[in-house]
Amino acid sequence: MMSREFEIALNLLERVKDRLSYLLNVEDRYALKEAVRTVIDPVTACAYHVKVGEGPRKEELLSVLLSLVREMRDMKDINTLKDNVRKLLEILDTIRQETLPVGEGGS
Repeated sequence: MMSREFEIALNLLERVKDRLSYLLNVEDRYALKEAVRTVIDPVTACAYHVKVGEGPRKEELLSVLLSLVREMRDMKDINTLKDNVRKLLEILDTIRQETLPVGEGGS
């Protein structure tokens, strides 16, 4: 079962998923900073909603979100930031697959 707060977080992450994916391909530090500015607020909001909500893989998702927010604020290690984005996208896909209603399975 998933709480409303957790559901809000997942839906918001789905809405910024393309922008998060874009971060993985940016090489220029300035362009990366600009791209981070477009997602830092939604990702921070998601971390809050996951923290107060209940849902699958909550601790794993919260850990990655908090680490990602920290990396986006510091912008010290681009590779760590990209690794956290990659982990977040993988966890998001896993949660979506696990929570699909029976009969709606993807592949």
